[in-house]
Amino acid sequence: MRKRRGVSVGGVYRETGRRFLGGARRCWTVDEVKTSVDGQAHAIITSLDFLRTQKTLSTAVLLDKSRYELVAHDVVNQQAVLLDAH
Repeated sequence: MRKRRGVSVGGVYRETGRRFLGGARRCWTVDEVKTSVDGQAHAIITSLDFLRTQKTLSTAVLLDKSRYELVAHDVVNQQAVLLDAH
């Protein structure tokens, strides 16, 4: 049986895929996870490059490996466990 992953506050996700003009892929930290009235879970994320840049995404989007990859856990408590990015 496969363990189900979830999105949690403090997680750091990096965009996958190519960026315009080959720029660096942006990293985002999860600030809050909410469930909307229709039962869908959403995450409010903040860019680590531009702290004023925030967006709200479905947690399913963050868990989609073709769009984002998890690179660290529990950054909020400064106990980050970096994952192998290779």
